[in-house]
Amino acid sequence: MINNEYNEYNEYNENDNAFLEKLYNLIEENLDNPNLDLNVFIKELFLNSTHFFQRVKALTDLTPFEVVKDYRLKKAREILIQKNVSVNEVYAMTGFKSRTPFSKLFKKRFDVPPGKYASHIVKKYSEDKN
Repeated sequence: MINNEYNEYNEYNENDNAFLEKLYNLIEENLDNPNLDLNVFIKELFLNSTHFFQRVKALTDLTPFEVVKDYRLKKAREILIQKNVSVNEVYAMTGFKSRTPFSKLFKKRFDVPPGKYASHIVKKYSEDKN
């Protein structure tokens, strides 16, 4: 299933869509792996490393490392909103090795520390409804 939150697939051809879908499925399958090796993706997608990096960059305008990081941060955001779990659980669930880099990256990406994100969204949603 293609998730449009991570990319607008409509602008790509069928092969690109299949490639991106497989890539995001591989990221999801390895979401909690802090020692993720992109060589696994390269083998699964039947590409050499140069073509893999070039294709990911061409389709997403991000490096493969940035795609994985962005995907993990977006999943962390979803988990913080949908589940009652601690930041420590979330960073582990999304493959970050420790809380400090996770928190810095999360705050940089979403402008709010992960520990305050869910309450920030609830507050923002309440303000928008009024």
